[in-house]
Amino acid sequence: MELTSRNIMLCEMSAELFKIACLRGYDSKDFIYKLMKSEEGKLLYSDKCIDMWLGANHVMLGIEVEITVDKGEVINPEVMAWIGYLFKCWSLTYPNENSEDILRQASFETLTGSYMGFHVMSYEDAILNFKEIYEETKK
Repeated sequence: MELTSRNIMLCEMSAELFKIACLRGYDSKDFIYKLMKSEEGKLLYSDKCIDMWLGANHVMLGIEVEITVDKGEVINPEVMAWIGYLFKCWSLTYPNENSEDILRQASFETLTGSYMGFHVMSYEDAILNFKEIYEETKK
């Protein structure tokens, strides 16, 4: 991913969106899966999204119109923020992969299980590691 102020802002907005999900008590796993499979998620994690400029609260309102997220188990907001940032970084680094492609390669369990080791890596290196794990599990 090219480190431009625009790209960093988009990644930070995505991280903030995931923190808002925690504040609203949304089940973290349910939020991630429903978001990434929704039309809003497909748009957010593409190069066509302009809504992100309006901020995380505005984007969350759009998400809540499209999908219903269950209340439930909320993981650490810092982990959720890291996942949100990672997803947008992923979509900027691999623009031919959509939100469902990202989720297929980095499931909730893989993301949360890898956080302790991967959150200290660059996002680009973490993504490459998730891709390697995914390829290994396909064998």
